[in-house]
Amino acid sequence: MASIQPTGKSTGRKRSLDAELNLVPFIDLLSMCICFLLMTAVWIQVGSLQVKQSHGTDAAATTKDSLEMNVRMTEANAAEVVLKKSTGAVQKKVAVTGASESEFHTRLADAVTAMVKPVNAAAALSIASAMVKTHPAVPYSEMVAVLDVLRKNQIVNIGVDPEGSGK
Repeated sequence: MASIQPTGKSTGRKRSLDAELNLVPFIDLLSMCICFLLMTAVWIQVGSLQVKQSHGTDAAATTKDSLEMNVRMTEANAAEVVLKKSTGAVQKKVAVTGASESEFHTRLADAVTAMVKPVNAAAALSIASAMVKTHPAVPYSEMVAVLDVLRKNQIVNIGVDPEGSGK
């Protein structure tokens, strides 16, 4: 407890000016704010992801001889991977399916690596961006696994496009 006392002497007719302040709630609030600040500062660094706009800007139009990878996830454990030139011509198209989620992830990683390896070997070509289109029936964990596969293959400009059930 904190108290405030006047410096002068009080006369018998006037009331005392002592006031007691309860500092415990203030200390509790301050400690909770500090804890919240420290926890959110840590999670902001851990959960950050660099995002760039790969479609619709002049920066995307200035790249020459670039490729774009589209991954269309139609249902659980099924996807279609398309590698297109910047002009829109399809260079390679692969359908990936798996009996289980782990088998699907393995086959997808192999298919993407097989598509990216020749492109990385050629100096004139590069994969500028990738777009992942997911159907609402696809589990979130599968979409995250596809994003991980793309990041492991050094594709950094990745977009996610949720498709409607009518498409």
